[in-house]
Amino acid sequence: MKRGQKGFGVIEGLLIVIIVLLVGFIGYYVYHSRNSTSATSNNPTNSSDSTIYNGWQSYSDSAAEYSVKLPTGWKFAKGQPLLSGGQVANDYQGKPIIGPDEFLPTKVAYDNVANVLQVYTDNSNLTPVDYYTQNGVGRAGDIVSQNSDPINGYDAYSAKDTLGGGTYYVIILTHKGKVVEYSYYTTTQYADDMNKVVQSTKFLN
Repeated sequence: MKRGQKGFGVIEGLLIVIIVLLVGFIGYYVYHSRNSTSATSNNPTNSSDSTIYNGWQSYSDSAAEYSVKLPTGWKFAKGQPLLSGGQVANDYQGKPIIGPDEFLPTKVAYDNVANVLQVYTDNSNLTPVDYYTQNGVGRAGDIVSQNSDPINGYDAYSAKDTLGGGTYYVIILTHKGKVVEYSYYTTTQYADDMNKVVQSTKFLN
């Protein structure tokens, strides 16, 4: 009788050890599975980059410290000195006045302003709306609508203006003393792509 009781105790002990090991393994598996899922959810891939910007190219301006994504075939044109009477125009300090940089859609002539995304860059610690008041408003007419919604996490100000019978956007983003200002007509066939270019803006530092 005692021998049977002792034998049963050994079997019972082995079962308990097996159950404890099994529970421990399941707990370990569940714990690491959840941590792996959490890490994945905290570092999501940028779905907009893989869908909205699929096939687009990246452009970086190291001097102005920003980058954007451009549709395939678009080109960048550096701003040129403005001419007045065949001579380079100067500002009140005697410095040449440089026109805006431009992103040109495929097969669009350089001087076809209605189809050009113009880019002004600057250094300033002003807020986007204050910068617009002092600078961007000089390139605008009557404001149709405006907002200060962030763009890509950066402080931004957007104004829809009318000037010379047309309607266009002036959009200003600022970050750590850097300014990037876009302006483009809303009636161009490239307006949707231009909106996406603006939304893709990232400062390098």
